[in-house]
Amino acid sequence: MRRVWHVAVQLVRRLATKSPAIAEAPTACSLPASSNEQQRIPEAPGPEECCGRGCANCVWIDYADELIEVFKEGGAAKARKIIEAKVDDVNLKSYLLMELKSLK
Repeated sequence: MRRVWHVAVQLVRRLATKSPAIAEAPTACSLPASSNEQQRIPEAPGPEECCGRGCANCVWIDYADELIEVFKEGGAAKARKIIEAKVDDVNLKSYLLMELKSLK
């Protein structure tokens, strides 16, 4: 179910990027990474994709899973830094960081 939700979110994201305002939004990670890693970093979920309630199938948890896969070794630490930089809501950020600890 989680994967189906993620695929649906990706489809909505692709359709939404046809809008100039969304297409111009920065998506690159500010962490230093090899060019190969930089190309494979998935786009972060948009604010409209997360309800902020700490759902078990949160799009940010899926995003963290993808980041861990991209970075492989040390992926959880890098994912944590990216999440800290991209999530503005303090409560959501705390929840996500707690979930990341359990993914190790």
